[in-house]
Amino acid sequence: MKNMLSIIVSTKDEEEPIPYVIEDIEKIDLDNFEILVVDKSTDRTRERVRRLMKKYDNLRLIEQEDSGKGNAMKLGVEKAKGDMICFLDGDCTYPAKCIPRMVELLKDHDMVIASRLLLKEDANRNFETMYYYRIAPILNKFIFRKFKTSEPMSGMRVMRKETWNKLKLKSKGFVMETEMEIKMAALGFHVAEIPIPCLPRKGSSKFNWSWGDMMKIIRIIRKNSEKLDNLTVDVYLK
Repeated sequence: MKNMLSIIVSTKDEEEPIPYVIEDIEKIDLDNFEILVVDKSTDRTRERVRRLMKKYDNLRLIEQEDSGKGNAMKLGVEKAKGDMICFLDGDCTYPAKCIPRMVELLKDHDMVIASRLLLKEDANRNFETMYYYRIAPILNKFIFRKFKTSEPMSGMRVMRKETWNKLKLKSKGFVMETEMEIKMAALGFHVAEIPIPCLPRKGSSKFNWSWGDMMKIIRIIRKNSEKLDNLTVDVYLK
């Protein structure tokens, strides 16, 4: 549907944060949007989403069969009705109030990315935020130093569905954003970045690094390093 935004929230055992995430999205200042929760949970996440579906007509629950964040994103796009899509993690670490600004910037860009590492606002909130937004980026600098975006694994992005189709993404798990950044550069995308605050997640972390994932990311970057200069990034601090 033209001029409609489909907000895709991938979840796995997010029964604590998901009601907050949905309520925050419902408050955004946009006229035409839907929320798709793509879920692969064993807790009460689906129960809580179904309860909120009685309150909000624009909320849908998609039950995911295959595991992996990448698979969840692909399934969400497949089911999305809008011609624009927004990805948002279901752990309360991304502020939905920033979505309208991202949609506005999409008029002149191929993709808009929300980054907590541009300003590191509230990074000193507690030990968790200090680790994820001050210490971990230093440790990851060797791996991601060639990328032009400040947070290449950001889980909050807005793009047109036709842009997603051009990327032809294959990743099934957490490597998805890395593959996306590589292909954005290969296609010479014009990207916008905006800062968002460093928020602590609600519930336990579902991010599960493995040596296999890390080596896969390093191999992808080395193989495609010459393409990374093709990405144009505009940073909007306001």
